[in-house]
Amino acid sequence: MRYIRFKELKTLVPLGRTTIWRMEREGRFPRSRRIGKCAKAWLEAEVMVWMQERAGDDASTANGRTRKK
Repeated sequence: MRYIRFKELKTLVPLGRTTIWRMEREGRFPRSRRIGKCAKAWLEAEVMVWMQERAGDDASTANGRTRKK
């Protein structure tokens, strides 16, 4: 089990802090965990599963939103 902080997360996922925070709240992104008094991190395995699921989505969606046609 490996935790990744936001600095590493943003190299894997091309989303900003606010977007990730919003998606977490909506249940569309893995939840972060408190790893210290002022530190949060994500489980690498959960982020990788999320990325694999997104890779399987069809091209009509982007960042969890449906594109207008």
